[in-house]
Parts: sequence; structure tokens; C-alpha cells
Amino acid sequence: MSKKTSKILKSILVRLIITVFVITIIIAGFFYIKQRNNTTDDDEPEPQKDIHVEFLLEIYNKIQENYWEEISDEDLIELFELAIDKFQTQTATNTQESAITVSDNDIASILSQKIESIQIEERKEFSVNVGTTVLANLKPFGRSGLYTSENVQELSDTVQNIDPDADLYSELELEKDATEEEIKESHEEKSKNLEEIINDETKTEEEIKEAEEKIALLDRAYETLSEPKDREKYDESGIESTASSNIIKPGIAYLQIKKFSPTTFEEFANELDGLEDEPGLESLIIDFRDNIGGSIDYLPYFLGVFLGNNQHAYDWYHQEDYLPFRTKAERMPATKKVKNTIILANEITQSSAELMISTLKKFNIGTFIGTKTKGWGTIEKVYPLDIQIDPVKETYSIFLVHSVTLRDTDGQPIEGRGVDPDIDITTEDWQDQLSDYFEDRDLIEVIEELLEK
Repeated sequence: MSKKTSKILKSILVRLIITVFVITIIIAGFFYIKQRNNTTDDDEPEPQKDIHVEFLLEIYNKIQENYWEEISDEDLIELFELAIDKFQTQTATNTQESAITVSDNDIASILSQKIESIQIEERKEFSVNVGTTVLANLKPFGRSGLYTSENVQELSDTVQNIDPDADLYSELELEKDATEEEIKESHEEKSKNLEEIINDETKTEEEIKEAEEKIALLDRAYETLSEPKDREKYDESGIESTASSNIIKPGIAYLQIKKFSPTTFEEFANELDGLEDEPGLESLIIDFRDNIGGSIDYLPYFLGVFLGNNQHAYDWYHQEDYLPFRTKAERMPATKKVKNTIILANEITQSSAELMISTLKKFNIGTFIGTKTKGWGTIEKVYPLDIQIDPVKETYSIFLVHSVTLRDTDGQPIEGRGVDPDIDITTEDWQDQLSDYFEDRDLIEVIEELLEK
């Protein structure tokens, strides 16, 4: 190739590169302008959402999804507006209350408008107050709420029957290595001294009340620490016992269930196991007086002990649906051998205890003697919130009534109605009625003595 030809080719190559570069620039610019011209409002970045609005919106949505009763947008929005108006006058940035301009009941827009009128440093307190007020005003009033992490822990302790403020060994003035005999002796001695105060006519009402409370605490300590299995649980996790039994008279067993905790069924089953070989056992008295309920998860097992496995025991009602529950345990030998099952309950008896009594009545298991129960027939659940205003300082959850229980007689909610006794001890002839139900004179006397306490 000649020098002249080589020079021409280089010139052509340079021009070609320049041409390609210019064309590339022109094409890139064309597409940039086209893309810019085609940009719509939808492509604009979304404005940052207010955390306080999102916090209240999650509460709103969780109520609609999980609350036991179907609630319309209109009714729930009204609850929010009433709560907002209650606190807005205290925290608004001006004296004029911001008017609602949204016509389509858009809760997000309503919340945004209202919160904009609140001083920034007061929005957290305002949002928490609104959420708390809305939940408290859901029916049954005061049953649902906005819980802090501390509230959730307190609830957990209550359900598990843990009292972080009590030391059962200290109540008996004993060390953790105390023997069973030392526990028994301390309980008897201290209870005797307190009984003398209660029976002393010179003591004031306040002194007598204080002595009665101390006796109750001593009894708690003895019932938990005198049983090796219960004592072991208490030493490990602080859980106190909830079930106890004894033979009151030959052939008559007494079983008390003070509340329902996650360990109660195990305790209950152990007590019944201990009665299996009791000679001549004919009557079983189950005492639910003052039982405030608690954990309901094990109720199908409790009822299976009396009804057998896979029996349709009860229903929950949730947003127009009936949720059926079946028993999950086989009938125990001790419940098969007894001829008389007596259930004691009073006006304090509530929640899962009421549902158990109602189901036993439905299957004609036992005779319910006492007074109408409290009528606290709601099932609550804790729903953690994903959106937190200031998670470093505090996290919140919703404690919400998600179902109601139904009673045996008419399928109506237990809530506000209670469970009616077979023999109502508020009637004048209730003792005469005992003879209509039972032939055993010893059993009648035991029932009368227990009901006098």
C-alpha cells in the first residue's frame, strides 16, 4: 500500500469515528428530551408519609380486620374523629379547629389534615392519646387498649400466674432450701397468729383486712411450695400453682381451680390422677369461685377430661362467623367413676371459667351451685404494631377483643349475661333444693359448709 493510499484511509477512518460519535450524541439527546416530555405526575416521587398518620392508620386497619364485630368505615371514622376532637383543642397550633374538607370519608386524608394542625413536638402524645381513646371506646367499653411493652409484660405475667412483686419464700420467712416440714410448720404458725388477729374484736377493720390479705398470701405460698412439682416450676420461672385438691370426707373430693394459666391443665390432670385410686370416690366438687379466667388455649383439653375426645364443645363468635372448638383429650378415669359432679362459682367467676362451666352445663356434666357468673365473655389478643413512632423509646401493641363466647342456654354471648346456676344461693330455698339433686347427706353438708366460707 502506498503512503498516499494509507493517508486517505486514515482520514476516512477519523471522519467515520467523528460521524458515529455525533450521531450517538444526537440519538441520546433525542431520547432524553422524549423521556422528559413524557414524564407524568405519577412518576414524581411520592411525598414522605407522616409516621403519626401511618401509626394511626395501622390501628384503624387492625381494628377492621380483627375486631370481634363488623364495624363500618363510617362508624370507625366517627370514633377517630371524636377522639381527635377531644385532644386537638389542647394541642392545635391555632385557636381555630381545622375543618374536615374530605367528602369521601378517606381516613388517611382526615388524619393527615388533623395532624398537620398539631405542633410537631406534641404529635406523638396526640397520636397515642387518639389510639388509646378509640380502642377504649370499642364495645365492650374499656376492654381493648393501646399497650406499651410494659403493659404486654404485665399481661404475660398475669396469664402465667407470675407475681414479680411477691417472694413466696420470704412470706414464710424461709430460705429456698427449706424442707417440706419447715414450709408446713411456718404456714401453720403464721396463719394461726393471723387468725387470732381476725377474731380479735379489739382490732380495727384495717388491721383485720391486712391480716386476711396476709393469710391469702401465705396460702398461696404453701399451695405452691408444698408440692414438689409446683415448687420446681416456681423456682425456675416464678409460676405459682393454680390448682389443688384434697379429700374432704370419704368419697368426696374437692378440686379448686383459682385461674387458668398455661400450666393449669397439667396441674389439674395431676390432681385428677391422684384421685383415680381413691377408694369409694363418688362425688367431685370443682370450685371456680373467684376464678378470673386467663389462658383459654387449653380449654379443649380441660373439657376433654369430662366429655371425651373430639366433641363439639363450644363456639366463638367473630364478625358474623361461628368458630367451632372440639375437645382435645380423652376422658380421665377419675371423672368416669364419680356419680356426682358439683360446680361452684360466683359473681366474680369470669372469662374462660365461665365458658368451661357453660359447656359442662350444656352436656349435663354436673350441677352448678352458686350465683350468676360475672358475664365477662370476651377473648382478647395482642396485635403488635409494625409502625412505631419512636421505637427506641417505646413500642406499642393493640390489645383487642377479637371474639366473644356463647352460653349454653340460648346461644347468646356470655358477655353482659353470665351463666345461670342450677341452684341459685341467693334464693331463700336453695338449701332445700340441694335435697332435690342429691341423696347423700354428707355431700349436702360439705356443700353448705363450703358455701358459707
